[in-house]
Amino acid sequence: MSKSKQFIRLAIRRLALAAPNVKFIRAIPMLLLCPLHLRLKLGGGDIVPVEGFRMRLDPTLYEDRTYWFIPHRYDKVERRTVLKRIPRDTRGWMIDIGANIGFLTLWLATRFPNARILSIEPAPETYCRLKEHIDLNQVKNVVPVQVGVLDTHGALPFYYSAAYSGRSRFLQPAKALPKGISMEMLEVEVVPLVELFSRYEIQQCDLMKLDIEGAEKRVLHHFFERIP
Repeated sequence: MSKSKQFIRLAIRRLALAAPNVKFIRAIPMLLLCPLHLRLKLGGGDIVPVEGFRMRLDPTLYEDRTYWFIPHRYDKVERRTVLKRIPRDTRGWMIDIGANIGFLTLWLATRFPNARILSIEPAPETYCRLKEHIDLNQVKNVVPVQVGVLDTHGALPFYYSAAYSGRSRFLQPAKALPKGISMEMLEVEVVPLVELFSRYEIQQCDLMKLDIEGAEKRVLHHFFERIP
């Protein structure tokens, strides 16, 4: 890619990051700057700073656009709540179930350096990107695990989209997907959450995030029925 295109690509991103969280103006990054990026065919795959760590992102991928254009607004309320409620020097575990490519995992790892982060992602391609981001940031307090979490053991059908990994799930999609996004099916290993607590000898869990597209109730019911 030419230097001029690289300059334009980074300039558009900086404009997006600078957009204040004000009515109408906050919509500019995703409604104007993202389509402009795509129309100009500026591509992606750059390693860029994201909320205090680095990620390799491609805005042409549906799932990466939020992290590229508005990472500072992603789960902003939830992250602010975590910082208020959990001591920065905690040595407990934090569990990221449905870690995707690692945004929350890396955010937790850099904010709570003494904690241990169990980062769980079943989709093979997404897990590879998660591992790349962990290695890229050289965080030593993250334990990545390629497995699905449900209320049973074995290999189960997993519905997955390489272009939109945020909708990957064990239950068949009930909602319409974005235009042009299709799902494929593959089998992945699943284990109950209580087994992961036992496997990693988790005695203190300060935080658990579940983003598993409709399977949360099954996981939690099984967990609370069996956890000591």
